[in-house]
Amino acid sequence: MLRFRGSQCFRQRLVCATISGRPIRIDDIRTDDQNPGLRDYEASLLRLIEKITNGCIIEINETGTSLRYKPGFVAGGGQSQEHDCGTSRAIGWFLEPLALIALWGKKPLTITLRGITNDSTDCGVDVWRTVTLPLLRTLTGAEDGFELKVVRRGAPPLGGGQVIVRLPVVKHLPPISLTDEGMVKRIRGVAYSARVSPQASNRMVDGARTILNELLADVYIFTDHMTGPASGLSPGFGITLVAETTSGRLLAAEAAAALEGGGAGAAAAAGDGGEAGVVPEDIGQRAAHLLLEEVQRGGVVDSSHQGLVLLLCALGPQEMSEVRLGPLTPHAVRTLRHIREFFGVQFSVRPERESQTIFLSCVGAGVKNLSKKVQMLGVGAAAAMQARQPAQRRAQGCPPPALLPPPAQGGRGLRPAGACLGRPGLLPGTARLRLVAEASYSAGSTGEGWRGDPPPSPPPPKQRPSAQELALQAASVQQDLARILTDAQREEQLRRERRLERARLRRPGQLKLGNPLSSISVDQRDMDAAIAHTFPVTGDAAPSAFPTGGGPRPPRSDSQDAPARDRRRLWPLPLPRRPISTVLVVSAALLNQKNEVLLSKRGRGNKNFRGLYEFPGGKIEPGEVPQFALQRELHEELGIEVDEGALQALTFVSHRYSIWYHNFLALLFVAEQWRYAPRSMEGQELVWVSCDDLMSYAD
Repeated sequence: MLRFRGSQCFRQRLVCATISGRPIRIDDIRTDDQNPGLRDYEASLLRLIEKITNGCIIEINETGTSLRYKPGFVAGGGQSQEHDCGTSRAIGWFLEPLALIALWGKKPLTITLRGITNDSTDCGVDVWRTVTLPLLRTLTGAEDGFELKVVRRGAPPLGGGQVIVRLPVVKHLPPISLTDEGMVKRIRGVAYSARVSPQASNRMVDGARTILNELLADVYIFTDHMTGPASGLSPGFGITLVAETTSGRLLAAEAAAALEGGGAGAAAAAGDGGEAGVVPEDIGQRAAHLLLEEVQRGGVVDSSHQGLVLLLCALGPQEMSEVRLGPLTPHAVRTLRHIREFFGVQFSVRPERESQTIFLSCVGAGVKNLSKKVQMLGVGAAAAMQARQPAQRRAQGCPPPALLPPPAQGGRGLRPAGACLGRPGLLPGTARLRLVAEASYSAGSTGEGWRGDPPPSPPPPKQRPSAQELALQAASVQQDLARILTDAQREEQLRRERRLERARLRRPGQLKLGNPLSSISVDQRDMDAAIAHTFPVTGDAAPSAFPTGGGPRPPRSDSQDAPARDRRRLWPLPLPRRPISTVLVVSAALLNQKNEVLLSKRGRGNKNFRGLYEFPGGKIEPGEVPQFALQRELHEELGIEVDEGALQALTFVSHRYSIWYHNFLALLFVAEQWRYAPRSMEGQELVWVSCDDLMSYAD
């Protein structure tokens, strides 16, 4: 359990504890204050976390100065939920922890928040809608699912605002690389007003443009005037400005004015601006100056989003992530400390004097979403798939697809890349790919392969294996796969060591070629004679196949003066039979949102299995990790980038090709997320095939 003191970074501690699953205890919460203990908005945040999680434990002492929090299971919400944020803090204060926690939920979250939408302390809903949500789409890789709709605006002190927020879930975060800040090319903004004169919005726009138009011509600010029930319970107005750079980065600044009192007095104060001391032009100029300060600070994000970016970098995969920020705020510094305490991630800081910016890089903690319901692939999904099959199919006693036997020699099957569809070797089916869901297999000696109709005499019903048996079978398959990989690598290593040993033990006057059954001895002088005949030289010097060391060269035999046809008999030499080697191949089944699989057709450049379809992939280089080899092959063949965490091991296929003197071992992975659109990089034909029609491409 981690222990903290004080009330600083209360939200961040709860967020890090929930994501990491580590319980925390916070003591001495405002013990020296006249009103000690937790505030009402902090208690409201605890109630909000309790709504979207299951099993969390929150213990508070009687005075509210000590808190113990044990995180639970992030459930999210399939149905719309509601929460009242109160009037002490704005809705933006609750949105940051809510968005970070909801990413790791089981289901996407849709929630309605009520309270203050804009104030002068917390980020307003306009900043979240125009800057924060696009930033989260970039950092999380989730293009769809982020949405914020402002139903009613609410200004302090009474609030009355309402927003609807939709947040998606992610399996894991991609690596982050944001180092190009770019130059400001345009400025956009929103000027809102509620329960005051509509002229307040126009006057704020004029105040902001008087400063910004001196530096940039492309400035456009929208006006949003709320009346009636949509204006909330208190009058107020404000403006939000967003600067967009040439690299797509967004920098935001805002200023708001809350008007105390009723609607009529507030409208008069906003129109006159003299007695109340709140002038709309001043609010617009203040926001413009704040935006120019954010641009001068530099970095890819403004100061209010530094902590968010750093935390998402730390939660990313175990790869290098790098961001470029301006001078760090105190909140960002405290964020770095909490990241080190909760996740053990430390950042490398590299300042740049020319731009006065800081490059921060780290290797992520590799946090994955354990709450999201993951569909099992491979043997583990056999029970679930068989439970969903019709009663007629279960009555036939067909085994689960992952447990089907391999085909006989000459039968048909489905194979990954390098082993082309339609050749010997069977790919075990899965519940997700449904490769064999609508076909039955005939393993007779005739080699007929797959048949579309069920056999005329179905076998007797078989008892469905239990979940424990399936788990043991899945573990056995994984152990066999690891053993085969280990044996293949060990065999390759031993083969290298033997070649090195033979090269080291060779003597200058003799070369030995052979296998365990026979050996051939070739004299050095005969080898020199054969090379001299193939590459004639002038003079006494003649090339030698192997160095003979110091001292005089041994005398040549008369074979050098023999006729040409006699010398040609010395070369080429009879070679032994080729040893059997193991070819390792890796491939990927790319699944899109339409449940379609990408297949590649072998072109004319492939002399083996030309015109057949296969999964994209290729051979594993010696000493290369299968996942890295697959990432390389997919980039070379399709021009896409796939993260290592997005590759899920599915199954493997092995076969022995006697005519080629090698054993074939293919590993198949499944990927549902990648960057960039797949395209033909080597001139091959690409086709997206539905899982139901996949068997038609096996011939």
